Amino acid sequence: MYPNKPAHRSLAATVPGTLWAGGQRPLIQHLFRTFDPGHRAVNTTFDNENQGTGTMFRRSASIGILTYRRPEEVKRCLEAVVAAIAEPMPDSWSVDEVMVIDNDPDGSARAVVSKLAERTVSAASIRYVHEPRAGVSIARNRAMAEAAGDVLVFIDDDEIPHEGWPHGLLTVLDETGAAMVGGPVLTEFTAPPPRWIVDGRFFDRDDAPHRSARAWLRSGNLAIDLEQVRGAGLLFDPRYRQGEDSAFTRAARAAGLELRWSSVGAITEFVGADRFSTRWRARREYLSNRAWTRSSLDLADGATGRAASRARVATVALARAGQGLALMAAGLWPGRADRRAEGLAVWAGVGGRIVEIMAYRRP
Repeated sequence: MYPNKPAHRSLAATVPGTLWAGGQRPLIQHLFRTFDPGHRAVNTTFDNENQGTGTMFRRSASIGILTYRRPEEVKRCLEAVVAAIAEPMPDSWSVDEVMVIDNDPDGSARAVVSKLAERTVSAASIRYVHEPRAGVSIARNRAMAEAAGDVLVFIDDDEIPHEGWPHGLLTVLDETGAAMVGGPVLTEFTAPPPRWIVDGRFFDRDDAPHRSARAWLRSGNLAIDLEQVRGAGLLFDPRYRQGEDSAFTRAARAAGLELRWSSVGAITEFVGADRFSTRWRARREYLSNRAWTRSSLDLADGATGRAASRARVATVALARAGQGLALMAAGLWPGRADRRAEGLAVWAGVGGRIVEIMAYRRP
């Protein structure tokens, strides 16, 4: 529940009654039929030596899969990534490596990755990278440091790509010159969700017009131009337990870098029953809103700017508190448990904002 979020595309509304066990496939297939694999990038750069010969300068991409104690999930993800990059890339691109960044101090993904690497035939190398220091930001920074490609494309271990990935992201990078391009993340439930989750559409994700400019992006399906990001001196901030992606991409935009969206190149995130609780959702909203507030204060200009940012956050929190009360009241009606759950989540988000206003210290 970040402020000023764009309208959601509802997968539940699109494919009613098929919210799990592959119900998204028709929508996914429709997305990818809109992508022409033979499309040539508009802003292709040519090697000076071959200028005028029609030989393109090829840029390379690294894929970064982040994992933490989910060996079966990372196996599924890695197999799907290898299959996706076997498809022809846009003319100006190649994918040369797939990295698995294991953030488990015990290295639980090592055996799975090694076995897959041994028996997989791929033009891209498969690399295991052990990052024992705890924290998703530290793992993402390690991926950026290790990447040999010009671009790093992030995907998480509980996700799989589909046709058109990462092709769509890379094509938009070429067409727009953006520093980062994000893409759709669809949801597939691994168990039937409770009715209140379906009614509340709690796992719907943002969507936007193809190639549109964005104020921030999530990291679950994100391509990063490493030259631009390194040139701006940007890293993921280890202070963030959640929301590190919004903080990172907002900082990039504040530094003058361009963020764009590709509607081609969707991935699916698998959501299990462990997330089917009001407590899980409330905790997520608390941490997300606290991270958003911290990021806003980090980006504020001086003491005066931080004071103004605090005032804006407090004003929004007050308005949201009223909205939360109204939602919880509506949730008293029979069959409207989704309203009650949403109201509790809103109040948790308000708490996150207020706590961060009081606890914030300039880094």
